[in-house]
Amino acid sequence: MVKFLSSILLILASLTTSVTYADQDWKSTIKDSVTTLVKQVDQRNSVYIDLPVDATHEKSHYPFLETIQNTIYSAVLSNGLKVDQNGLSNEFSLFTKFRVIDQNLELVFTLLEESSDSIVETDIIELTSDLLPEGWSDRTLQDIAYEVVDKLQRSSFRFHTGVPVILENFLGGTTESDSFVSDLSVAMQGYLREHLMQSTTFHLVTNELAHSKDIRPYRLQGHYQVSNASTIVRIRLLQSDSTDEVSNVSSTFPTNIIPSTLHPLPPNKQVAQTTPDVAKYDTQKVELRIWVNKKNSTYEHGDRLIVSLLPTVDLYARVYYVDSKGEVCEIFPRNGDGFLSGRTIRRIGDPHLMMTIDASETWGQESIVAYTSDVPIDDSAVPKMKNSACANNRKSLHRGLKLKSIATLTAEAKILVKTQ
Repeated sequence: MVKFLSSILLILASLTTSVTYADQDWKSTIKDSVTTLVKQVDQRNSVYIDLPVDATHEKSHYPFLETIQNTIYSAVLSNGLKVDQNGLSNEFSLFTKFRVIDQNLELVFTLLEESSDSIVETDIIELTSDLLPEGWSDRTLQDIAYEVVDKLQRSSFRFHTGVPVILENFLGGTTESDSFVSDLSVAMQGYLREHLMQSTTFHLVTNELAHSKDIRPYRLQGHYQVSNASTIVRIRLLQSDSTDEVSNVSSTFPTNIIPSTLHPLPPNKQVAQTTPDVAKYDTQKVELRIWVNKKNSTYEHGDRLIVSLLPTVDLYARVYYVDSKGEVCEIFPRNGDGFLSGRTIRRIGDPHLMMTIDASETWGQESIVAYTSDVPIDDSAVPKMKNSACANNRKSLHRGLKLKSIATLTAEAKILVKTQ
């Protein structure tokens, strides 16, 4: 009978264990588990330690898990082992998956031998909420931006470096209307830009740099939808000169993460949602790129506006500025038929024409829309309205353009004009 019980105990001891800790410091709990994992590893060997990864399909990022990773580093080093930070010359790798269960944190450690690609040891621990530091599960919009960039890297470019990308836009709103530029979209675009610049997988470039270096970068387009309970952020990676999708990743998070100062809609949302939207038109090839001179697309009273046009082929264009009241002003061409040479940048507002933002009376979302055709576009049928601020001011663009020639709404840039 005694021999039978001993055998049972030996079998149980050899199995992977799941232990819940509530009485000791969380760092010492992790160190004890790691020590058990690496006790058989020769001290002449080195270990690569990966950042803990969410075991669920959401692949959420919690900044506290970086502290967990540092604790694992410390535990490995305290056992006399070397740590390979790049994973290039290591004999062993220690991977960690986590799962948030209510306010508890489950950690699954796996020690892998690289030469044989076999699992040496695993261990599972669950850290209870009373053991973990207060606010350990808090996240910010910066964390969400990091999360979607990481998902993008893992989805298609895990073993790549320096992949050129252009961050074209980040638009959104609510489930009813979701093609706006707003305080929230501007902030998220900035956070995404920051993490893309820190990434070794991606190389963030501008349209000007891509053109001068003859680079064909991928295009990133961001989108969000806010509801009362949750918000979803989506990033699409597109081919350089087409709408072919390479990757599509998303993250969902509680809406209360968004600061109250970051409004998801512009103040002129009723007017802005009636503006022609390029995304609503089914185009397969990018014939014209359009961008403005401010990376964050935010302008204040008196700021200079420069609009850049880069056609991929020879074409004719007419470009209109739609202000925050919905009034339309043609800004290109001033003279001539609007011909643009393919692969040549044309700037509106520089150097001989100066356009400045007037936010003395109205502000909110404004946009620049471009219509193109392979023949000159005659818009003489477009109704004109008298306005001293802009000559040749026109309304009802799309209806008027269709009367004279086949012109397609092919490019659009949205900006946010801030109050004085």
